[in-house]
Amino acid sequence: MKCASCGHDMDRTTGTHRYEESGLKYVMLMNVAIYKCPDCGEMEVEIPRMEELHCLIGLLLLHLPIRLGAAEVKYLRKNMGYTQDELASYLGVTRASVARWEDPGGRTIRIEIDKTLRQLYVRKKHEDLEKVGIDTRRLLEVVLERLPFLPKKEQQLRIRTEDWTKEKTSIALF
Repeated sequence: MKCASCGHDMDRTTGTHRYEESGLKYVMLMNVAIYKCPDCGEMEVEIPRMEELHCLIGLLLLHLPIRLGAAEVKYLRKNMGYTQDELASYLGVTRASVARWEDPGGRTIRIEIDKTLRQLYVRKKHEDLEKVGIDTRRLLEVVLERLPFLPKKEQQLRIRTEDWTKEKTSIALF
């Protein structure tokens, strides 16, 4: 791979990447390809099969034994492809309520709305992935292998590349 900044050949390694681009600070992708330019230091991470990864992250969030926080609500909404107005309409609330749930200093989502949002996510993602031929059963098996899923808020969610790209899967939560 060529460096986008200087055009030099980049060195490839395999490692761990904190996937903050997801909007969740605690997601760690393990065993991903990382490219680094020896000349300018530019780095790139290769993340295969993004749609499946994002769905897996969403499914793992659904199994959190606590109410969804601001970052989790926003992640699920964006991963479903909804605006705040659209999500509010599906949940029977105002856009302002959705905005407050997504604000880190805002209001906590009510438990009945939390459950409805989780159910909406499952239905929406199942339909979306089925349309493009992605087998959601395999992703659900990864989640179910690890139940009960009891991470602490401070813990990292570590997801290996194999968890969303191979048939036989396992997931580690640290």
